[in-house]
Amino acid sequence: MNEDEFLWDWLKHENNIFANRGSFFLIAESALFAIIATKSSTTTLAAQCVLFATGFLITLLWLLVNIKHIFGTHRLIGNKLKGKDHLWFKSREELAKWPWSNHKLLGIGLPALFLLLWTFLFVLYLFSLGDITFSRVR
Repeated sequence: MNEDEFLWDWLKHENNIFANRGSFFLIAESALFAIIATKSSTTTLAAQCVLFATGFLITLLWLLVNIKHIFGTHRLIGNKLKGKDHLWFKSREELAKWPWSNHKLLGIGLPALFLLLWTFLFVLYLFSLGDITFSRVR
């Protein structure tokens, strides 16, 4: 196996890991959302805070691992393939006209969106504990 074939196989392997990791974290996020939605009226304040903190920390972990993948391993392989007469690199040059690649959108944008969602839901939950409502201000 020459170096180009090795790099191509490595890139495919890393992309497979990236996709599987995204699926794993999306399932974990979905499970936590389902738990919060079904248990919100029956759990204690401490349990609710633990669930929100777990969701926030899992999402933060997902984001950090993806940043390491995108700006570490994936970039390393891309730089090694740079200048090679390879269809993947040629298509990447064409897609570089876009400000965000698919990896950045799915690997950084999606977890960042979930971080905002967890934060919003936690703030909404805190508001629901008091007399403050969003429907009517007195």
